[in-house]
Amino acid sequence: MKTRVRTRFTIRKAGIKSRLKVPLFLSRVHCGFPSPATDFLENVLDLNELCIVHPDDTYFVRVEGNSMVNPSARLNSRIDDGDILVVDCLVEPVDGQVIVAFVNDGYVVRRMKRVGEMLLLKADNPHYEPIYMHPGDPGEDSFVFGAVTWVFFKPTVLP
Repeated sequence: MKTRVRTRFTIRKAGIKSRLKVPLFLSRVHCGFPSPATDFLENVLDLNELCIVHPDDTYFVRVEGNSMVNPSARLNSRIDDGDILVVDCLVEPVDGQVIVAFVNDGYVVRRMKRVGEMLLLKADNPHYEPIYMHPGDPGEDSFVFGAVTWVFFKPTVLP
């Protein structure tokens, strides 16, 4: 089992000063049969408005490693090396939510679950052991940095 926790992350403050407005289709794009009514644009989509609720407490984090890749999981539920997370430090994480935490001198991405007074941080990849955090323990240098609210990734190209 892998137990290495020390991980290098790229963490950047989410700045909303720059606006990138992307055209948004009025009708949804079908994954099944095509729809003939897709020639109208609804307006524009501001990614800041969509993804950032608390601008002063939101960060972009680039993932390094494969602790959140379960080989049997659906492609859209994986968090892989190079993906970018939107992490909101004001969102109170709930059981089962993906979080970024600081543990043993490094940041990790894990799925959180409360177990009594402890927090269980579990990787989706079965080759990684769970991490137990004891929030409020003065002898432990660990904390929940924030809850992952969005994941940006490049689609996988299949042969």
